[in-house]
This record gives sequence, C-alpha cells and structure tokens, in this order.
Amino acid sequence: MTVIPVGGVAPVATVRVGRFPQAVLVTPDSRTAYVENTASDTVTPIRTSTNTPLPAIKTGFLEDIALTPNGKTLYVSRSYPSYSRTT
Repeated sequence: MTVIPVGGVAPVATVRVGRFPQAVLVTPDSRTAYVENTASDTVTPIRTSTNTPLPAIKTGFLEDIALTPNGKTLYVSRSYPSYSRTT
C-alpha cells in the first residue's frame, strides 16, 4: 500500500500489507488504519504515526469491513459466521 499526503503528489511511504488490498478504514482518532486484503483473507492494521503494519488479522473469505463510529470495533463480513475484533 502506498501512503500519499493529502494535497501531495509524491508517496511518503510504502506499507507491506496482504494480497489484493481492496479498502482502507481509518479510526476516528486517526491512530490506526485497517486494510482489507481480499486475496489473503486478512485485515492489516497499520499504526498511522509510523506507517508500521501490525500483525494481520485472519478472517477467511473476506468480503467487506466496517468500523463503528467510535473506532472500537471492526466488523468483517464473510461467507461464514461474522467475526468482530475490539480494538
């Protein structure tokens, strides 16, 4: 995944995530970004202050992700029973 500042034209970082990153959600406090990796069936949390990937969350058959407005719970939709992780 490439990080580009808003209004910028040049990347400032490249972050290693899973295969086929499809979507990115950022917590309301902007401390963590979650990257949906559809081909590897994982979600990669990223510490935004350092652009450091944290251990991937295995989901299996990942289709979509959603974050609650307070940023405390990440929901993952998939073909099997749902899975949520509290941050």
